[in-house]
Amino acid sequence: TFGQGFVNFANTPTTLILTNDTAFGTSGPMEGFNAYRIGLYVGPLGTPGSSLTLIGLATNSPAPFRGRFNGGTPYSLPGYAAGTPITFQIRAWDSSAGPTWESALVGADAFNNGGFMRGASALGFVTPTDGLSVVPDLFGTAAGQVQGFTLAIPIPEPSTWALSALAVLAVYFRIKRCG
Repeated sequence: TFGQGFVNFANTPTTLILTNDTAFGTSGPMEGFNAYRIGLYVGPLGTPGSSLTLIGLATNSPAPFRGRFNGGTPYSLPGYAAGTPITFQIRAWDSSAGPTWESALVGADAFNNGGFMRGASALGFVTPTDGLSVVPDLFGTAAGQVQGFTLAIPIPEPSTWALSALAVLAVYFRIKRCG
């Protein structure tokens, strides 16, 4: 572990992870102990989100800490040396969908629709420290840190054919009504 970088892999009361599922009445901070997995995806500075690698997993905290998680403070980043800037993203999903983000998405269709809650932060960037210096927070309002984010069940977009059929029906009923 010599030379590994460290970060604080936890959010704060002002950077909660929320759910947005009004159909089932679960809008608000994520809740249900261990109901969600939170993954820390990391790569060298400048890495696009699609190329980041899973480095660590956490689960959500129990009540009264709804919307919170703590994956480690400090959290060791294997393969990333202290002082080397990184790009990171936090991804969260319903734990019943799979142990990793990638395995959870196996059930999604070609348009990334699937019946489970999921969401991801914006890309962030920090410089891990040696653990003896002040360890950088991943969540916050400083440059490079990410804010809280919302999990939702993606709603499929209508296809071109479905929209075309609706337009034809609308024209048909308009002509029938006027004429």
